[in-house]
Amino acid sequence: MPPYSKKIENSPGEVKRTEIEVEGDYLTNLTITFPHGCCGLMDVAILYGDEQIFPQNKGEYYSGDGETIKWEGLYRLPEKPCTFVIYTYNQDDTYNHMVFVRMVTKYEYELLEFRIAKALRVQQGGLLTFLSKLFGR
Repeated sequence: MPPYSKKIENSPGEVKRTEIEVEGDYLTNLTITFPHGCCGLMDVAILYGDEQIFPQNKGEYYSGDGETIKWEGLYRLPEKPCTFVIYTYNQDDTYNHMVFVRMVTKYEYELLEFRIAKALRVQQGGLLTFLSKLFGR
Protein backbone atom coordinates (compact mmCIF):
# COMPACT_ATOMS: atom_id res chain seq x y z
CA MET A 1 0.00 0.00 0.00
CA PRO A 2 1.14 3.54 -0.54
CA PRO A 3 1.83 5.68 2.50
CA TYR A 4 -0.77 8.17 3.66
CA SER A 5 0.36 11.62 4.70
CA LYS A 6 -1.00 14.73 6.39
CA LYS A 7 0.74 18.06 6.84
CA ILE A 8 -0.97 19.87 9.71
CA GLU A 9 -0.29 23.49 10.59
CA ASN A 10 -1.72 25.17 13.68
CA SER A 11 -1.93 28.86 14.50
CA PRO A 12 -0.72 30.03 17.92
CA GLY A 13 -2.86 28.50 20.68
CA GLU A 14 -4.94 26.50 18.19
CA VAL A 15 -6.32 23.03 18.87
CA LYS A 16 -7.13 21.20 15.64
CA ARG A 17 -8.91 17.97 14.76
CA THR A 18 -7.78 16.40 11.45
CA GLU A 19 -9.09 13.15 9.98
CA ILE A 20 -7.05 10.72 7.91
CA GLU A 21 -8.78 7.83 6.14
CA VAL A 22 -6.73 4.74 5.30
CA GLU A 23 -7.37 1.41 3.55
CA GLY A 24 -5.90 -1.97 4.41
CA ASP A 25 -6.02 -4.60 7.14
CA TYR A 26 -3.12 -3.44 9.32
CA LEU A 27 -1.35 -0.21 10.16
CA THR A 28 2.32 -1.22 9.94
CA ASN A 29 4.21 2.06 10.18
CA LEU A 30 3.61 5.50 11.65
CA THR A 31 5.93 8.48 11.66
CA ILE A 32 5.35 11.89 13.19
CA THR A 33 7.88 14.51 12.14
CA PHE A 34 8.34 17.74 14.07
CA PRO A 35 10.35 20.30 12.05
CA HIS A 36 13.08 22.35 13.71
CA GLY A 37 11.59 25.29 15.53
CA CYS A 38 8.63 23.51 17.14
CA CYS A 39 10.51 23.71 20.45
CA GLY A 40 8.30 20.98 21.89
CA LEU A 41 5.27 23.28 21.64
CA MET A 42 3.30 21.29 19.05
CA ASP A 43 1.44 18.34 20.59
CA VAL A 44 0.04 15.37 18.62
CA ALA A 45 -2.25 12.50 19.61
CA ILE A 46 -3.90 9.96 17.28
CA LEU A 47 -7.22 8.32 18.08
CA TYR A 48 -9.56 5.77 16.60
CA GLY A 49 -13.02 6.72 17.83
CA ASP A 50 -12.66 7.40 21.56
CA GLU A 51 -9.60 5.17 21.89
CA GLN A 52 -6.25 6.94 21.96
CA ILE A 53 -3.82 4.87 19.87
CA PHE A 54 -0.63 6.98 19.77
CA PRO A 55 0.73 7.57 22.32
CA GLN A 56 -1.08 4.75 24.02
CA ASN A 57 -1.40 6.42 27.41
CA LYS A 58 -4.63 8.42 27.29
CA GLY A 59 -4.35 12.17 27.63
CA GLU A 60 -0.68 12.28 26.65
CA TYR A 61 0.77 13.77 23.48
CA TYR A 62 3.88 13.43 21.37
CA SER A 63 5.93 16.58 20.91
CA GLY A 64 9.39 17.35 19.62
CA ASP A 65 11.76 19.68 17.83
CA GLY A 66 13.61 18.62 14.69
CA GLU A 67 12.89 14.95 15.25
CA THR A 68 10.81 12.08 13.94
CA ILE A 69 8.93 9.65 16.13
CA LYS A 70 8.71 6.23 14.48
CA TRP A 71 6.50 3.24 15.21
CA GLU A 72 6.53 -0.13 13.44
CA GLY A 73 4.22 -2.99 14.28
CA LEU A 74 0.88 -4.53 13.42
CA TYR A 75 -2.22 -2.62 14.48
CA ARG A 76 -5.32 -4.38 13.13
CA LEU A 77 -7.59 -1.83 11.48
CA PRO A 78 -11.09 -2.27 12.89
CA GLU A 79 -12.92 -1.26 9.70
CA LYS A 80 -12.44 -0.47 5.99
CA PRO A 81 -11.88 2.29 5.27
CA CYS A 82 -10.55 3.25 8.70
CA THR A 83 -10.60 6.86 9.86
CA PHE A 84 -8.12 8.07 12.45
CA VAL A 85 -8.41 11.45 14.14
CA ILE A 86 -5.22 13.45 14.65
CA TYR A 87 -5.45 16.04 17.43
CA THR A 88 -2.83 18.77 17.35
CA TYR A 89 -2.32 21.58 19.82
CA ASN A 90 0.06 24.49 19.28
CA GLN A 91 1.02 25.73 22.74
CA ASP A 92 3.03 28.62 21.30
CA ASP A 93 1.46 32.07 21.76
CA THR A 94 3.39 33.68 18.88
CA TYR A 95 4.27 31.35 16.02
CA ASN A 96 2.53 28.84 13.76
CA HIS A 97 3.87 25.30 13.97
CA MET A 98 3.39 22.25 11.78
CA VAL A 99 3.75 18.51 11.98
CA PHE A 100 3.87 15.76 9.35
CA VAL A 101 2.01 12.50 10.02
CA ARG A 102 2.63 9.49 7.76
CA MET A 103 0.94 6.09 7.93
CA VAL A 104 1.61 2.89 5.99
CA THR A 105 -0.96 0.11 5.86
CA LYS A 106 -0.91 -3.39 4.42
CA TYR A 107 -3.49 -5.95 3.44
CA GLU A 108 -3.39 -9.42 4.99
CA TYR A 109 -1.97 -10.99 1.81
CA GLU A 110 0.92 -8.50 1.80
CA LEU A 111 2.00 -9.79 5.21
CA LEU A 112 2.31 -13.41 4.08
CA GLU A 113 5.94 -12.94 3.04
CA PHE A 114 6.73 -11.32 6.40
CA ARG A 115 5.09 -14.17 8.33
CA ILE A 116 6.91 -16.85 6.32
CA ALA A 117 10.26 -15.12 6.90
CA LYS A 118 9.53 -14.83 10.63
CA ALA A 119 8.60 -18.53 10.86
CA LEU A 120 11.80 -19.50 9.04
CA ARG A 121 13.90 -17.35 11.40
CA VAL A 122 12.28 -19.01 14.41
CA GLN A 123 12.87 -22.48 12.98
CA GLN A 124 16.42 -21.60 11.94
CA GLY A 125 17.13 -20.24 15.42
CA GLY A 126 15.87 -23.47 16.96
CA LEU A 127 18.00 -25.52 14.59
CA LEU A 128 21.11 -23.49 15.40
CA THR A 129 20.48 -23.89 19.12
CA PHE A 130 20.03 -27.64 18.68
CA LEU A 131 23.25 -27.93 16.63
CA SER A 132 25.27 -25.87 19.10
CA LYS A 133 24.12 -28.12 21.95
CA LEU A 134 24.78 -31.21 19.87
CA PHE A 135 28.34 -30.14 19.00
CA GLY A 136 29.07 -28.47 22.36
CA ARG A 137 29.45 -24.89 21.18
